[in-house]
Amino acid sequence: MRRCLSVCTLLVILMAGCTLPKTDGHYSAEFSYDPQQYMIFLAKEIQGVENQINSAMSLTVMVIRDEYPADRATTGVRESLSVVSAARSGVDVMRPPVEYTDTRERVLEILDAIEREFSDLIVELKSQPLDRDRLTELKNLLHGDSVLLAAVVNAYWK
Repeated sequence: MRRCLSVCTLLVILMAGCTLPKTDGHYSAEFSYDPQQYMIFLAKEIQGVENQINSAMSLTVMVIRDEYPADRATTGVRESLSVVSAARSGVDVMRPPVEYTDTRERVLEILDAIEREFSDLIVELKSQPLDRDRLTELKNLLHGDSVLLAAVVNAYWK
């Protein structure tokens, strides 16, 4: 009985330090990570986004060249969008060290733009007839945002 009480007390103490994910200005942890941990976290999240952007750009180019069906590309881009959205949510709830607050905000702005471009790409891939110029424009925007995102993250790696 005493052991059970000790275990229960330990669980209550451990759970008291836990918080819910960010909602209305709250972070998932009550502390910020140290700069190195934060940048490792950010680099991991951004790498996943970069992979999804590269996949979407490749699919878009193949659709433009009539080498791949637009409906199957739409499915791939939709799945990529969910990965990008999850990464954005992860960055949003992770409390940065004070010196990386501006970096976090800039990364979130870029991720918001990428999410919009993915959504627009899905709409364009579904449209008939395909607007190849608009698809090329979206591919180029994604490429530019990918480069910008990498530059922002790499510029702050100290």
